[in-house]
Amino acid sequence: MYFRSKILGSILCGIILSSQITLAEKISDQEIRTNNIKAETPLNENLIENSSKKIDNLEKSAKAPNYELEEIIPRISTKKYYKLGEKILFDASNSTLLSLSKGSVSYSWQIDGERAMFGKKVYHTFNKAGKYSLKLNIKQGSSKKSITQDLVIYTKKGIIVTDNLDKLTKIEATAAEAGIWLKRFLYEEHKVELSLEAALIQQLQENLEFLKEADLFVFSTKSNLGLQSMAQFWQKLSLDKRFPITKKFFVVVTDENLERVEKVSLPLYNVLQPKFILLTRSKNLGFLFDAFHQAGIEQKFLDRGLDFKMVDRRSEISSFLLISRLNSYFITNGVSINTLYLLLAVPFLAFIIAFFRQVVGITSFGVFAPLMLALSFFVLGLKFGMIVFMVVLIVSYAIRFLFEKVELLYIPKISLLLSLLALSFYLVLGMALYFGTSLNLAMTIFPMMIMATVSEKFLSAQASMGIKNALIVTIETIIMALLAFGFAAWDGIRLLVLSLPELIFVPIIGTIWLGKFTGLRFTEYFKFRSLFSDDSQE
Repeated sequence: MYFRSKILGSILCGIILSSQITLAEKISDQEIRTNNIKAETPLNENLIENSSKKIDNLEKSAKAPNYELEEIIPRISTKKYYKLGEKILFDASNSTLLSLSKGSVSYSWQIDGERAMFGKKVYHTFNKAGKYSLKLNIKQGSSKKSITQDLVIYTKKGIIVTDNLDKLTKIEATAAEAGIWLKRFLYEEHKVELSLEAALIQQLQENLEFLKEADLFVFSTKSNLGLQSMAQFWQKLSLDKRFPITKKFFVVVTDENLERVEKVSLPLYNVLQPKFILLTRSKNLGFLFDAFHQAGIEQKFLDRGLDFKMVDRRSEISSFLLISRLNSYFITNGVSINTLYLLLAVPFLAFIIAFFRQVVGITSFGVFAPLMLALSFFVLGLKFGMIVFMVVLIVSYAIRFLFEKVELLYIPKISLLLSLLALSFYLVLGMALYFGTSLNLAMTIFPMMIMATVSEKFLSAQASMGIKNALIVTIETIIMALLAFGFAAWDGIRLLVLSLPELIFVPIIGTIWLGKFTGLRFTEYFKFRSLFSDDSQE
């Protein structure tokens, strides 16, 4: 009998508790309706506060989640971006509260520090686009806690591609004030440039539906990489997935010379074929975001005296610039700008290496080895490229050490070396995967094998000059490769060469001049300085 009574008592308690929870839910719904009315017309705050206290007292009798003993942790369950006119629910249900014994709970909401709304859940509709600050205040007993969250009420959508996080934050804030939702596509500066393009194309493909709805496309990257990646994405996109791109507003934000950027952007304009591409400065974005959807944007910029350039059908390449016209043709037909830049950079890098060998007097494994090292660093990235090169040197030295006691002819020994180097790259690829490198690993194989050819030079130097002198020449080769790589990776040089590729004749003429050079090298002046001092004394 005792156990039966206990069971019946438990059932009865459950029924009572269930009825209390149902009553609390009904009153909570009434509270939300009351708050919605208050959002339109001012009500007596004391009345609302008393209603809130009654609800909290009823909720105390039921088991409430997220109650802790230490402190209040307010949480707002809402998104950041909402379309103008959308009914928004502000929800604080996931907040962590004190234990029930600490007192009743009250919730208040403020928008930009002005309008106050009360309740755990409230609805609100904004009547003006822009950026707002939503603040949730929770009070329980004598304890108070607050949290703030930004909201963007938008009328237009857009994307921004950038490699500068600080600049991105400022541009997003400016766009939010104008009621524009800018979805970010952020480049990571530490990644290899060729891999960045592939990564961005993948991001654009994953967000195709957003691109279709976007009105504004903003690109703010070094060397026009963002617009270049957009053009590559557009060329790879199947015809059935394309959208009316002439209705999109394209903007390139740059600190570089606008005329050079215009020349680099023209082939990309021919690929995308929007109505136009506006080139401007970041300081002009506030005005642009307010006026981009209006007609006559070019005249508005002219009236205000703002710095800008328009790339449209009026832009053209001079018929005398044959290489520029060839570049435009190749890019329009799907050739990457990076590929063209690598080809255009070779005469400059060859001249730099020849200058340091012929005039400065730095020794190296010829011209081809440092040139290939520099281009490999450009494709693989400096950090990963150095790792590969160190693997080449270590494996080459280890093979020489192991084969000292084995009689092998030179050619079979080199063939065996290259075979073992290829196998050692399994370790390099494994390390790249383990550390989550951004490289396109399929693209890295040939640069790695090209770097492996340096091992033949290294073994020959070891046999003829000894290990010490071979290492000195290797270090000087690396120095020359790093100098050439630094030149090729310089954003200003890249933009200059791509905007006027006919400049490649300058290093070619310089190389011819080096071929006529008969003076002493700088290192020879240092080496024979004692002789020069003796001659001067005599």
